[in-house]
Amino acid sequence: MAIYKRGDIWHFDFTVRGERHRGSTGFRKKADASQYVENLRRDLKLGTSPERAPVTLGQAADQWFASRVVGKKTATTTAIRLGILFRHIDRNLPVRSIGAREVEASIIARSVEPTRQGGLPKPSTINRDMIDTTLRPVLSYAAEAMEEQSRPIKWAKLRRQESAGRTRTFTDAEITGWRDGLPEWHRPPFNFILRYGVRLGEAFFPPRAVDVEAGTITLYDTKNGTDHTLHILDEDLPDIAARKTRAEAAGLETIWFRDDGGELTPIHWRGFQSASRSALDAAGIQDARPVHDLRHHAATTLLRGCNNLIIVKAQLNHKTIASTARYAHANGEDVKEALRHTYGTKSAPKTKKNSRINAKRGRGSVT
Repeated sequence: MAIYKRGDIWHFDFTVRGERHRGSTGFRKKADASQYVENLRRDLKLGTSPERAPVTLGQAADQWFASRVVGKKTATTTAIRLGILFRHIDRNLPVRSIGAREVEASIIARSVEPTRQGGLPKPSTINRDMIDTTLRPVLSYAAEAMEEQSRPIKWAKLRRQESAGRTRTFTDAEITGWRDGLPEWHRPPFNFILRYGVRLGEAFFPPRAVDVEAGTITLYDTKNGTDHTLHILDEDLPDIAARKTRAEAAGLETIWFRDDGGELTPIHWRGFQSASRSALDAAGIQDARPVHDLRHHAATTLLRGCNNLIIVKAQLNHKTIASTARYAHANGEDVKEALRHTYGTKSAPKTKKNSRINAKRGRGSVT
């Protein structure tokens, strides 16, 4: 008889009368798993069909986490959300007993739980904590991988109504004020995120991600679970290549660093986020998130340049076009320009000032 541990769950693999039997015991304690396998072997030898103990939500969550989440960037966040989930629903409930009533009760409990800031969680937070990243994938895993019966749940009926996606882009003056308020060493990653629209954590990639010959940067294990290739503009590549070389020589884990007389100190994404928040406040820019709204701005700018959501989707590395549509927004001038084009009227004349601004945008770099 052989039992072995995979993640936090004990599994078995043995042979009885020439027939191999293997699978999950569903237990985290070795003693419980050993007893389960001993009973299973006895029943197989006697030719009886034992009644398998029902899988609990906690067992399913543990095995799902070990099989599907461990090793990913989202592991820490997912573990936190599982902790939140089990504050509001009993982890010892059998999977087969969980239906809409139990889910709704847990969602209500979460919706009235004060946040650390003293308010109540937003609908989007409730949906992520209780459905999207926890209960739904765990129950699906239990049914598909653990062959456990589950009750049908109409998730769309249980989700809390989220507000429409917020629109936030920035004027040239706001971008300049924001950038100028940053320490010099934080400006290159600011320019990079502003141009390429990458997520904060993914923007602080290691030197090995840069392929100078191909002119690409590979973002490893991104939020949607895949590696993502960014194609870098020719004018940005020399600086990024130089940063790669210096970062590798210094043994840094990212190409973004502070240079103090030749001594390089790596920039952490949290430090950049904090500096960005301070720069926004100093510039008097209201209703703006310190980093993520740069992604919104980049998406909108790219859409205005190409008029193709598929291209924007590819750049932002979204799974669905619906996600992209929430990031790419049209302002009033975009609508008027579309009307001019549709009805054959003349476009707004380009002033010398606008021409200089557009030229400046085209020649910009991440330095």
